[in-house]
Amino acid sequence: MADLTGVWPRETPRPYESDGEGLVYKAFKNGLPDGWTAWHSLKIRSATGDNGEADFVVAIPDLGVIIVEVKDGIISVRDGQWYQNGRRMKMPPRSQALRFAGLLQERLGDAGCRAPFAVVTVFPDTPADNLPTQDDMRSRLFVGQSLPQMCEVLRREAGRMIDGKFGCPAGPWIERIHQMWGETWRPRMTLGNRHEYNEERRVMMDDDQRVLLDQTEKTRLALIYGMAGSGKTMLAREKAIHAAREGRRAMVLTFTDPLATGLAQALRQQGIAVWTVRRFAQDLLKKAGRPGADGTTPEFWDGVCQRAVTEALPPADELPDLVIVDEAQDFSDGDWALIERLCAKEDGVHDCWAFCDMTQSFWPERKPPAWLKHGMVFDLEGVYRCPPSIMALAGAIVGGIPVSDGSQPLKPPCVDKDSGRIVLPESTMDAILDGIRTEAIKIIETRDDAAIPHAVETEVAALFKGHLEPGDIAILSLVGRDAEGSITKRQRIFVNKTAVAADSERSAERLVADTCLRFKGLERPAVIVTDLNLPAARKNLAVRLFIAMTRAQDFLRIVAPASAIDEVPVLRAVINAARETGESTK
Repeated sequence: MADLTGVWPRETPRPYESDGEGLVYKAFKNGLPDGWTAWHSLKIRSATGDNGEADFVVAIPDLGVIIVEVKDGIISVRDGQWYQNGRRMKMPPRSQALRFAGLLQERLGDAGCRAPFAVVTVFPDTPADNLPTQDDMRSRLFVGQSLPQMCEVLRREAGRMIDGKFGCPAGPWIERIHQMWGETWRPRMTLGNRHEYNEERRVMMDDDQRVLLDQTEKTRLALIYGMAGSGKTMLAREKAIHAAREGRRAMVLTFTDPLATGLAQALRQQGIAVWTVRRFAQDLLKKAGRPGADGTTPEFWDGVCQRAVTEALPPADELPDLVIVDEAQDFSDGDWALIERLCAKEDGVHDCWAFCDMTQSFWPERKPPAWLKHGMVFDLEGVYRCPPSIMALAGAIVGGIPVSDGSQPLKPPCVDKDSGRIVLPESTMDAILDGIRTEAIKIIETRDDAAIPHAVETEVAALFKGHLEPGDIAILSLVGRDAEGSITKRQRIFVNKTAVAADSERSAERLVADTCLRFKGLERPAVIVTDLNLPAARKNLAVRLFIAMTRAQDFLRIVAPASAIDEVPVLRAVINAARETGESTK
């Protein structure tokens, strides 16, 4: 049990209106007997709703409590009436404290505890050699010049002051009083409840995004920029649904198979076609009976869209009325060549909506084509997926909160010249540490590479214990699925649950283990990021981390050995700062 002895609050008194309370607080700080506990400003409420407050409550083990009522100003008695600074008091000095004592006994009794009491009054601003003769004040009053001796007098006289007719203290009464005083409160929710709460907030914020769709209903060509978590994929899906309701033939094109699979499942009832652009090109070649359409080599895939343009374009009556492109920053010039032919209309306008975040561009040479910027250009400013703490950490790693259209180059974090340590803005570090405190962020440092699978499984088990389901969790590797040592190759079973690829038909309800690049455009309530230690992760490491981390809707876990964390100075700086503030990153 924590040591509760001494004065509470430890550093400064709670806010008070009476300067005299500050003087009494200082007196207790300077002279409270060893083993005693004193609380400033204890407020309680009975089961029937009666409220009470004591200026100070002093707990004396094996004896009971002394309730201290402080009356500042010049106190006097005339004609049997009590006056404060010349004005008659509404109640005698001890009345409020005696009423509080009754409430305290009731509250302690509710908890199965008991503590005899005494009431003491202090007039810290009233100097006097003589004391009032009112009998209940006898030996229970301290005036200005006696305040320095108050603690010593209480130590000597407490046994006689406290009324023994109430019996001896019983039960954990000191701990109960401390609980009622309220030392700390750290808001906590189970992981499952926090996810549900965040999900409700995200649904509310999506209403603002739907306004954008309504206001731009007739816009045929649009380029929408938005950082990770700003709702690009949700808007792409909603735009496709709007078009289908109007009787228009919409097609959604993505770059990765998992995103195409997820969108296809969401849009199946509307009959909207969803493809990765290159698999669509391959399908065109197959339907046209072109030789070599079953290719699987990287060279085949790099050129498949250009081949479709020259060899297998569908007839005009089979072209889509609207092409929607998600994760547009990843499409190559050949990919765009096919998209342009699919969406170009006879009046010279392209019917295309493209959603883009240049910060997540893994191939810096790839950029949206010039014709795409001839229409309306929008910027989604809000971030709806990630908590601010996760976004702050991701932004710090990639070099600040990015500009999604790529117009401003990312800057590396500042480094202190003397210590060589990363220095983050105070607001950024505060946000990250708040995420650690609320368990939105955990950084798990393993002893070596071999300990990674066990650490990942431990985190999966903890998330299950927090009432998350397998379909709420994604384990993301920073390297390819075929890379030696990847978590996706080393382990397929986590806490008796089989992990599937992100593009599996069963992925919606299953635990997913895949790569961060294949998971682009997707999200899960909880994301575990690992494989920072593998050589393949070092290419564009900051971008890989940013992509992986911003897939997390509520909870982010980073699992890596110490040597890999040292390669990401921001992570090491966060761990050090958390330790200095007494927070655990694990």
